[in-house]
Amino acid sequence: MHSTDVKTVHIDIYQFEPTPERSFWTLITSGMSNARQIDPEDCGNGMAPRAEILMYAVQPQGWMFSVLKGLAEMPFDQNTCLHWGHTVHNGSEKLYEKFEDADISMTVDEKRASVV
Repeated sequence: MHSTDVKTVHIDIYQFEPTPERSFWTLITSGMSNARQIDPEDCGNGMAPRAEILMYAVQPQGWMFSVLKGLAEMPFDQNTCLHWGHTVHNGSEKLYEKFEDADISMTVDEKRASVV
């Protein structure tokens, strides 16, 4: 997905089809790491000031691109950061219509990082 809006950071989303070794789609942002996130004291050690976000999916759906783009723009639009363990509430703006009452959490597992 190629973004055409004018924002602080230009976010595109790349999608990679499943392979015999990886039976799911991989969606990854591009552009978030072009600028540094702020480094607030409460983020703790090891925060990546430049990052990208990825999502695994059985089949990509339109809302997934909106979620990834919204999350990638959030640190710059709201002068904040995204880091492991952060939770982003959908809130009243309903940025992610598919998740009207859901939250997004940044998580880590032993083999890969993902948004769940």
